[in-house]
Amino acid sequence: MSGINAEYMGYFFAKMSGWDQYINGMIMNKQLPDGTWLQSVVQEAAIVSFDGVLLAVTPGFELKTYDYDIQVDDVNKKSVKVDEKEIFLALAKEGNSKASEAGIRINNVKYMLASYNPDMKLAYLSKAKGGACIMCTKSVIVYAAYSTDLKMSNGVAQSAGTCNNAVDSVAQLLICLLYTSDAADDSLRVDLGGRRIIKKKKKKK
Repeated sequence: MSGINAEYMGYFFAKMSGWDQYINGMIMNKQLPDGTWLQSVVQEAAIVSFDGVLLAVTPGFELKTYDYDIQVDDVNKKSVKVDEKEIFLALAKEGNSKASEAGIRINNVKYMLASYNPDMKLAYLSKAKGGACIMCTKSVIVYAAYSTDLKMSNGVAQSAGTCNNAVDSVAQLLICLLYTSDAADDSLRVDLGGRRIIKKKKKKK
């Protein structure tokens, strides 16, 4: 992943307030030469807490619970319970793609795990005509999906590259904001994601 660029960081340091703005940061992810921002970069996006609370999402995104019929053999099917929140968290935190007999299902869409980086807690997913990217920061989980049937505002189809870069940019921005917030308090510095409290050392008289 390419990491966050200066233009993106500067724009969103000035504009962001609330989790919904991070969603906007994934939908509108790249500044064009004319100064406008590329729109509709991803199909859907979410910021999710480590206990599965949806902090901000694009319209229509949910982590649902439902019964789903899976094929047992050529003739028979069986109904299994799908808990998308459990599936999502197991995948994001551990790269576990087998949390459900129904496989990976997010917002009632079937995915396959393409790869998982345990050091970065970064998952790449594939689906029919598209895919998704999930990345953990110290405080939240960042998710976005793309569809090659959908076009961005420049007329080019959504792609893995633009989706992955959108997730990475927002994740890196969150990390930067946490460290900036951490350093801003002179008397007590707190790493919000890691719950690490660092007290300022008192000067000896």
